[in-house]
Formats: sequence, structure tokens, C-alpha cells
Amino acid sequence: MPNTTKLQLAVQAAKATGLTQIQCQKVMETFLDVVGSQLQAGNTLELRGFGRFSAPLRESRPARNPHTGEEVRLPRRRTATLRFSSEILAALDSVTAPVVAQHPQLEHC
Repeated sequence: MPNTTKLQLAVQAAKATGLTQIQCQKVMETFLDVVGSQLQAGNTLELRGFGRFSAPLRESRPARNPHTGEEVRLPRRRTATLRFSSEILAALDSVTAPVVAQHPQLEHC
């Protein structure tokens, strides 16, 4: 399955909106900058119909080095998360349901 790049998204957005590809790229870069700065500030962003971006603070915790088995302490840090909306999840299910129906062994993948 191929990946879609920011450039490809900008081309698609330009075709759909009538804006230039450069304008669409600028809007996308600005959007991503705003999302990043809001998450750095500890805010949650909710885009109805798409999902919720958040950066919860994870407390310090013990972990193990898989190579040496040595116990180390992971520092407190923020982790970025995206929780998709029920509409997006339903759309994804409608795409995968026919595949799983044809190949039941994929149900638990």
C-alpha cells in the first residue's frame, strides 16, 4: 500500500479547491505548525468528524534495556496521540469488512 506525501495532498487539495499548489502547501504547513505548537502547549485539538489530537504527559516509569536487562528510569515526557472520530472509524470498517468477510483469518490481525 503506497504512502501519500504532503506534496500529493497539496496537489489533490489544489485540484479540489481551485487554489494553487503553493497556496495549499502553505496552508498545510501553517496548519501543522499550529497543531504542533498547540500540542507543545499541552492543549487538545478537536476536529469534529476527523479526530482529537492530544499530548498527554506520561509520568516517569521504570523500564528495562532489552539488550542488557538493566533497569532504567524513563523520564516524564509528552506523547502525541490522535484519536479518530467515530465517522472515520466507521468509514475504515466499511472498507475492511468485505476483505475480512472473504478472509476470516484476518479478523484478529
